[in-house]
Amino acid sequence: MVNRIALISYHNELNYGTMLQAYALYRALKMQGVDSEYITYQSSAPSLKRHLLQCLNRYLFHPKKLYDRVVRRKGSQDDFSFFKTDEFRTTVDAFNKWYEEYIPHTKCIFTEKSIHTISDSYSFFLASNIFLLCSLHNQYQTIL
Repeated sequence: MVNRIALISYHNELNYGTMLQAYALYRALKMQGVDSEYITYQSSAPSLKRHLLQCLNRYLFHPKKLYDRVVRRKGSQDDFSFFKTDEFRTTVDAFNKWYEEYIPHTKCIFTEKSIHTISDSYSFFLASNIFLLCSLHNQYQTIL
């Protein structure tokens, strides 16, 4: 077994706070002499049945969201045209470049079907997000 820590946390989001937190955790461990890297994990998309149940639940408990989605479509707050601009693309490119340079991470993307294969590669797992940890734990239990 390798003397290395697997970091399980959100670490590749287009968000300054997420990136800085990921970098700070990695650097703090490195300053203590600990070798670590982030696990690149991507859960599979929810099933259609689960997605429909989530939508139904959201709109039953928040009917204003349904009204806003159906009635106030054009010219509403749902205008995402900014995400198609060159300015946004430049920001995304800068995030990706910084991520590749400063956040050590697995090049392989793990899913619930492959996550069990990493157990021999690390001596310790550190999860900094309880929801992600629970998700991985539930998926790992089904594999065992």
